[in-house]
Amino acid sequence: MPPRTHANFALNAVHGIPRPFDRYQPTRITNTVARTMAMTSMGALPNLIDGTGSDVYLSRSQPRWPAEWAWHAGRAAQGVAMSSVMNAQPIQGAQYSRFTARPLSGSFGALISGVQVAEAIDDDALFAELRQAWLTYSALFFRDQDLTPEQHLALGARFGEVQKEGYAPSIDGLAGVWVQEYPQMYQGPVNDINWHADSSFRENPTRGSLLYALDVPVAAGDTVWADAHAAYESLSPSWKEFIDPLVAIHDAATMNVHAMIDAMGGGFLAMRQQLPPTQQPVVATHPETGRKMLFVSELMTREILGMSPRESRAVLDFLFAHQTRPEFQCRWHWEPKSLVLWDNYATIHRGIFDFGQEHRLMHRVSFHDGWRPSA
Repeated sequence: MPPRTHANFALNAVHGIPRPFDRYQPTRITNTVARTMAMTSMGALPNLIDGTGSDVYLSRSQPRWPAEWAWHAGRAAQGVAMSSVMNAQPIQGAQYSRFTARPLSGSFGALISGVQVAEAIDDDALFAELRQAWLTYSALFFRDQDLTPEQHLALGARFGEVQKEGYAPSIDGLAGVWVQEYPQMYQGPVNDINWHADSSFRENPTRGSLLYALDVPVAAGDTVWADAHAAYESLSPSWKEFIDPLVAIHDAATMNVHAMIDAMGGGFLAMRQQLPPTQQPVVATHPETGRKMLFVSELMTREILGMSPRESRAVLDFLFAHQTRPEFQCRWHWEPKSLVLWDNYATIHRGIFDFGQEHRLMHRVSFHDGWRPSA
């Protein structure tokens, strides 16, 4: 048997991969990212990410190997990141002068109690505290809020310039208060919209949104957010060094184009013409907090520049899986009069379309501040 390479020795010694794996002698590699990319070139990475249990092909000319070997290798490639997650300290609650913030997950998100947010429209001190809590927790969750459409619009305008046009219609006479009503709004395959940051395909993405529930299913229709800061910060130094300079293409057409055309008709085609694909950094720096964050999403990010399609797919698939790990998530169950304010730079999100044909009526105001993502 030929001598083992350093990379194979490390994988075998730590994870007990059977010795026959050594016979295939991949190029000598010593760091986490390079090991993962080498396995990508051999066709193993999809199994490292999703653990599907399907067979792994080292190359077209080589035999198949059990999927659990690739799983072990994937664990090795993510080992440092997993350690960082386990060592991270959970966020703490806070008592503000007018309200209380209680964390809803270990890394971000807080339930705000003791205040009606509509009061912040004319109360500068209250607005300043709410805005600071928003920057601290990235997503603020409220129950039992009394909020008229006019107040909703005015509150959004305090955070930034309200986006008047979007993928949903506005209330008559109140441009920017979008009406998201289901099942009328989405049908068929378009009701499975994946993880995304809103409008990341724009040069100046959405800064944040205020989503207000009016009529919702009793036991379904949740929304889930994921922490883009924690996802980046938990990566190993090797992965950070690798992805920090990368640039990706974000494209509205990465979504299910035919379904969007069916749902939105000419509106989607017009949006596509007005908003062509744009380049965004894979890692961006938050303009207010200075924290770095992953700025990719499965719905909007099409490819990484300077890579072959296969290389780009492998890297993006790893990042998509990593950024939505359960420990980075915060799931919210809607009730009538619930409100969520989220930072669209610091988080990604997706709806859970498990409510069939039940009625779900939401009002939404989104806003932007003209920021162009940068590393």
